[in-house]
Amino acid sequence: MQENDDNLDLDARVFKETLETLLIKTANSLEREWHPQYANVPNGCIIFFTRIRITINTYNAILWLTADTPPDPLRKPLLFAVAPLVRTLFEELIALLFIL
Repeated sequence: MQENDDNLDLDARVFKETLETLLIKTANSLEREWHPQYANVPNGCIIFFTRIRITINTYNAILWLTADTPPDPLRKPLLFAVAPLVRTLFEELIALLFIL
């Protein structure tokens, strides 16, 4: 039995705002306060804050590249850049977990 292609669409509006808010609040929290448990990590707060900001910018670039609206024919050739950007997000996550 073949599934209907219309059911496979993913509406980014469902999670976009929540994820953006989470990333921004995390970056702001890291900028304001640093957990005493990680006081022995030299410049840890700056490293984490910078990596979170890189993640936010990469995520926003992916959203722009994969957006359906507004239609932009110049965006289509750039879609090949999405896979390396997703890998960058994954590597940022692994780096942050490794540091902790």
